[in-house]
Amino acid sequence: MNTVISSDSEQADTAAVFASALSLWEACQKGARSDRLNLSDCYNGMDQLMRVVMRIANQFETWSCAHINFKETNDVWPYLLQDKFGEACLGAVLIAELDSFDDADC
Repeated sequence: MNTVISSDSEQADTAAVFASALSLWEACQKGARSDRLNLSDCYNGMDQLMRVVMRIANQFETWSCAHINFKETNDVWPYLLQDKFGEACLGAVLIAELDSFDDADC
């Protein structure tokens, strides 16, 4: 995949946001089980974790629209995100520290 800035102004894809959020949510659940981590305690409730996951998914899609030339990809973007985003995100930011996710992590 080429990460050249797109010359066209891409619009955020709600399917991509959903796929990213689902992938990250599932990765958090899997990671919490293996680490015996209580996500509710880490985020003052699961609803707050949902908000954090959605913020990250939206932020990443917005960043992607500005930095990825989608015409250069061979993958269907939402499917790629569903398969890879959660694990990749948790490779950059610890589960208990997702609140700190920012553009530098993109």
